[in-house]
Amino acid sequence: MPRPNWALLTTMTLWGYNFVAVKFVYVAMSPAALGLARFLVTWATLAAIVWGKGGSLKCPQGLGWRIAWQGFLSMGVYMVLFLEGIARVAPGEGAILLATSPILTAIIAAAVGQERLVAGTVVGSLTAFAGVGLVVGSGAFSGRTDVVGAGLLLASALVWAVATVISKPIMSKVPAIEMFALSMPAAALVLVPYGVRDMVAVPWAQLAPTVWANLFHVTFLAGLVGFVGFYRGVQRAGASAAMLYQFLVPLLASFFAWVCLGTVMTWVQWLGVLVVLLGVGYASWSRLRAAVVRTAKS
Repeated sequence: MPRPNWALLTTMTLWGYNFVAVKFVYVAMSPAALGLARFLVTWATLAAIVWGKGGSLKCPQGLGWRIAWQGFLSMGVYMVLFLEGIARVAPGEGAILLATSPILTAIIAAAVGQERLVAGTVVGSLTAFAGVGLVVGSGAFSGRTDVVGAGLLLASALVWAVATVISKPIMSKVPAIEMFALSMPAAALVLVPYGVRDMVAVPWAQLAPTVWANLFHVTFLAGLVGFVGFYRGVQRAGASAAMLYQFLVPLLASFFAWVCLGTVMTWVQWLGVLVVLLGVGYASWSRLRAAVVRTAKS
């Protein structure tokens, strides 16, 4: 029996709780203030880590525009859409909407010629989006789900997928942590005008300990520690195993929302969660299987 990968389990737990942590932070500040505060701390810490490891904070020749575009999307536009969306929907719903990102990545990668679109990916994608329809439709019908928030989170999943496709050729030439550090300045073009007024207005000295604790989680634990844990897990267990562990995030987010916030989804929404996970799982498995077959033939 394979042993659990503790780096990935820890990361998924941190990411699952992150959907609840932002709710506690929103008691004291707006999504815009949180977005800019998180960005500034993350940027400074990433730069310090890269510098401390002897890495470079200069963009390799010919990659500057691509790294900037990746950062503008993944650290800027994505973060605005995510923070505004999760402010409007329940944590479990938000997590399941973001779980569509892998299949969106596969579709976009095929569209730009990075990968081939296999039949299993199409079937899995259609299945997953049917599940999203159950989650959002049931919630909207019962008055539990904000359709605008759900739309923002689906848009954030799409933006993250585009950024992932852009980053693939970069990461073959630049270490992941250096790439993210180099991409941060471009995100400032989005996050500074978005959040500076709200961040200045936050009464930082008066924040409650619970807000500080959850802000620490959002900024350091889910962000930096989660990032390191994920890539260490990928190195030890492989990308396919990491993909399987990611299916835990919606379940953990729903569990933490129930324990900490008393949020309960309907049985139709839970059915939608199952359908989404099955669809994403089948699409991802088909994608990996096709890659293995191509490698074996080459």
